[in-house]
Amino acid sequence: MGDVRDEMFPVQKSRQFGRPHPTRIPWSVAELAYSQYHYSQTLERIAERGGFGPEEMTEYLPDWIEQCSEITQLRTERDEARADKDRLDWIAQPLNEFAFPVRDHSTGEWWIYHDDDDEFTVSAPTLREAIDKAGKVAVDAKQREER
Repeated sequence: MGDVRDEMFPVQKSRQFGRPHPTRIPWSVAELAYSQYHYSQTLERIAERGGFGPEEMTEYLPDWIEQCSEITQLRTERDEARADKDRLDWIAQPLNEFAFPVRDHSTGEWWIYHDDDDEFTVSAPTLREAIDKAGKVAVDAKQREER
């Protein structure tokens, strides 16, 4: 058997709790609840004895169900991806008018070809880093053009 932390932390079943709840949660969430627990048992010992009850989890960490919810996690990841997309769309808009990315397959580096200067202007190990750098170049070029 591997390290106990490789497994999920148990939460006791309870008919009195009044709403559905997970019976296995990530150790990281159990550790947050345990930080409010002021008794002598270790978290490992609590797990060996069947885990916290859902009432205890709610007492120590009121939003524990939400923190363990796959739906909540997926919504958070979706919102972060949307924010990245919005940021990249903003950067890519001026980028499209002045420059485009090219990948050097021999090195794996991404280069940004800058059309105004007819040269490659920035390189980076990832496309995102190259776009970030090129976005700054493209915005500067657009501002020069507008003057």
